[in-house]
Amino acid sequence: MKKTGLLLAAIFLASFINIKAGNISFNYFYSTLSPHGEWISLDYDLVVWRPNSVHYDWKPYSVGRWAWTNEGWYWDSYEPFGWAVYHYGRWHYDDYYGWVWVPDYEWAPSWVEWRYNDNYLGWAPLPPYAYFRTGIGISFSTNWNQHHRHWSFVSYDNFCHNNVNIYIVNNSNNYRIFNTTKYRTNYYADGGRIINRGIDKDYIENRSGRSIKRTDISRVSDYNSYEKNTKSRGGKITTFRPDDKEISRYREIEKYNVKSSDGKNSLQKDKIAIRSKDRGGLDKQGNNEPKVNREANTVRTPSTKIYDRREEPKTRTKKEYSTTRDKYSTETRTERKPIANTEVKRPVRSVEKQTPSNSRVESRKETKSSRSAPSKTNTKKKR
Repeated sequence: MKKTGLLLAAIFLASFINIKAGNISFNYFYSTLSPHGEWISLDYDLVVWRPNSVHYDWKPYSVGRWAWTNEGWYWDSYEPFGWAVYHYGRWHYDDYYGWVWVPDYEWAPSWVEWRYNDNYLGWAPLPPYAYFRTGIGISFSTNWNQHHRHWSFVSYDNFCHNNVNIYIVNNSNNYRIFNTTKYRTNYYADGGRIINRGIDKDYIENRSGRSIKRTDISRVSDYNSYEKNTKSRGGKITTFRPDDKEISRYREIEKYNVKSSDGKNSLQKDKIAIRSKDRGGLDKQGNNEPKVNREANTVRTPSTKIYDRREEPKTRTKKEYSTTRDKYSTETRTERKPIANTEVKRPVRSVEKQTPSNSRVESRKETKSSRSAPSKTNTKKKR
């Protein structure tokens, strides 16, 4: 079975040789990321990458810094694989494999979703179910809510720190912060570029009391030049966007070293929204699909009523019950039919009257008379 799976994965990988978008190809990803991790075939047509030599509680978008640029919030990674996995593709936390990266070919300054309140702001990697649409921004192919442990929260005054990872709040406090935050994404296209405005820069400046300067991005198409610039990192940002000449170096690969999956993963393959150029007809959301309200832990259903998962209503009418069932089942509740009015003859139990015996009656009369008539000894004492 494993050999068959690897053979199918190899056929799938070979089909990607000529597929590229934005001057990038799968073969280039495979060749440049292999030294920093392993490729895993989760299915015959689904290959993901997992980094090695990372901490047990490592999260994407944690080792680096945030910079405000003319393309919005840019994630400047300090990791050798950061040029690819934080500007292309999506991340998914798998219950079995941990964090895995799903390749895609559309570049952005960062692919994250945001949360904020009066004291903290946070970010989390967008899942493979999120895709970008011009004129709309980020859409989801499924009812999505990122788990609170997968978010990174910092105070406003540490958000733009060069080593923001040392100020990220411990996971044990994530739930408390998560439930007090508001959700936000703000992606749009401008002149053929994808802009990530995220949380407004002026708002962050007001909350932190510090001014944020815009940093210019310089692009290089040669990886050696990119490595030199990142080692001597100063106030500037260098991003790597390979050109056709660079990509042609890895156009043909004789053998793919892909690990076969054990068949255990939590990724919803049929809901992945970034795998085809035309988005597979996912641009229109179904009318019956519940709309997501990402404010804390609530889900908005087609009944336009919001129920909090932490505080379900104790009593519901039949009408309310049927409108909130779509989260669990598409079946409607059936009413019980009343039982027909039929006369039911019940057996009558005959009860015989039991008359008390004469001795008991006489004893009762004596006790009554003794209580009503006072004794002679008592009357003499009173006189």
